[in-house]
Amino acid sequence: MSPVVQKIHVGRPWVINCSVSGHPIHGVHWRKDVDVLSLDGRINQISRDVIRIDPVQREDRGMYQCIAYNDKETAQAAVELSLGDDVPEFQETFQEQTVQPGPSLSLKCVASGNPLPQIVWKLDGAPIPENHRIRFGDYVTKDGFVVSFVNVSNVKTEDGGDYRCIANNGIGEVSHEARVNVMGPPVVVRRARNVTVVAGDVLVLRCPVAGYPLDNIHWERAGVRLPYNHRQKAHDNGTLEVYHVERATDQGPYVCVATNRAGQTAQ
Repeated sequence: MSPVVQKIHVGRPWVINCSVSGHPIHGVHWRKDVDVLSLDGRINQISRDVIRIDPVQREDRGMYQCIAYNDKETAQAAVELSLGDDVPEFQETFQEQTVQPGPSLSLKCVASGNPLPQIVWKLDGAPIPENHRIRFGDYVTKDGFVVSFVNVSNVKTEDGGDYRCIANNGIGEVSHEARVNVMGPPVVVRRARNVTVVAGDVLVLRCPVAGYPLDNIHWERAGVRLPYNHRQKAHDNGTLEVYHVERATDQGPYVCVATNRAGQTAQ
């Protein structure tokens, strides 16, 4: 079995050939990480000396041994399967949810990849500051998955918004976003920062307002409600997009206005 370490990309086939010589040979045992190698529809023993894995999955990495034996002695060889570079992929994410103020909130993202990805969290497009109520954590499972979570204690209305986890390992990046609605009147949770956009690019503005339920979220510029042309698009979640930005017509302050059915407003 050569070389001693073989690097195979996830999704590709891998053939292990155990060259056995001598006579008589009564049989060949196969092991993975000390345990007997389990055969299934993906892992097949083509012949006494050959194992084929197709396709290779993350859990296949490890040490493989073939052990040849007869009545008098045994001989063995080993090869290690190492995974090639693999872009991040989410194995588990969180869904949109609506909660009452007071209890705790926990969100979790589980990602795979090689090398292992780093996971960061954002709320309404901005980094989430850690404090006495908000804690982050992560760990790696025995299967090589990165588990990252954010725990929020004593949930407040201002904790609502679009939560995003972003996994990056230098090979690629993947993100997941879902909204957390916290019951309460509309409230401005984060003052919007000035945004600089190159002419011709897309301007994306998020409405930094929490509270639920909200009856309406809209944007205004110079006292005029948006959108008022084909380059502007307002989404139900309060995000405004302006395509093909023009300095002369698009520059200036934008105001987001959120209103509930009771007529309470935040902007």
